[in-house]
Amino acid sequence: METLSTLGPGPIGSCESPDVSSILSSARASRPTVESEGASIDVVLFDLGNVLLAFDHGIACRNLATLLGTDAETIRREVFASGLEDRYERGEFDTAGFHRWLCERFSASPSIDQVRRAASDIFTMRCDTVSILAQLKGAGIRTGVLSNTCEAHWSFVTDGRYRFLRDLVDHVVLSYEVRSMKPEPEIYRAAIEMVGVPAERIFFMDDRPENVRGAIEVGIRAVPFVDGATLAEELRRCGLKFNY
Repeated sequence: METLSTLGPGPIGSCESPDVSSILSSARASRPTVESEGASIDVVLFDLGNVLLAFDHGIACRNLATLLGTDAETIRREVFASGLEDRYERGEFDTAGFHRWLCERFSASPSIDQVRRAASDIFTMRCDTVSILAQLKGAGIRTGVLSNTCEAHWSFVTDGRYRFLRDLVDHVVLSYEVRSMKPEPEIYRAAIEMVGVPAERIFFMDDRPENVRGAIEVGIRAVPFVDGATLAEELRRCGLKFNY
């Protein structure tokens, strides 16, 4: 069966515009053989960064430095190392506030759209995990995204660049919307409430060990993300059956 992993070279590739509809149709056609009745998991939640989409903050530093007339190390220090990015992802201020702070700090006047793109054009689709997401969805298994992210990044990746985030995801829990960040318990509790099933029937993966521990502490079944093949095996251990 065709999967998204065939559409790009290796786990991270140039497969930003896969034919999602054909993959879903193919998965649904074989649905009686891939459904997971009796499985211990009802919902699979994916981290976004470095799980579904690889990213590089270094690119954002260079982009913003060019835009603001400074150097990448200064951006890294003042935006990322200072905790400003974390506050943005926590929803303490919005994109307009982030734009205003940058303009004042660097005595520059880029448009808010220029700042949004410079900070956000840092992602590359992971074909291996998006393939798993597509096959789970086609098998009738509910899916979701649970992510520490900011409004600029989420609006950038959902503006049509990565259609799978619209077509394949049932639930979305974002730190800037719920005002809590992994590994804090509040964001996981928001996810449990949103999906409407007991914590132990939710599966979650994250590339950061502390975020995995945070999920486990509230009762979610969580594992560290390594790669698509390892993730597929972990899901099958939970009784989920799908094509990958």
